[in-house]
Amino acid sequence: MRGPPDPKGTWAKLTGRNVTTSYGFLSAGRWFRVKKEFTDAIGDLHPVGETWLFVGAAYMHYDDVQCFCVSLDGEGEWRFHLMGDPAAQGPILHDLEDYIEPARSG
Repeated sequence: MRGPPDPKGTWAKLTGRNVTTSYGFLSAGRWFRVKKEFTDAIGDLHPVGETWLFVGAAYMHYDDVQCFCVSLDGEGEWRFHLMGDPAAQGPILHDLEDYIEPARSG
């Protein structure tokens, strides 16, 4: 993931009906691991073995983009986006369990 992280707690300050602490089987406070590599909407590769703490999700309806907030170290917060378009990352969103699995507990 590119750039420096936002400080811990940045995501928690966001409000709105599209901001949530879960997405499908992903729930805030749990660790997850990439089990099948994928590329996100800005072209960043998420390789097998990448592990992060799920912080939250938000849906941006104007672009059909699902935003995920994660922490690689339990302190900083990064975001990555997946577009719902079938020609983009829609298949990943549809079959997220094929790409991400629960990991260590912390």
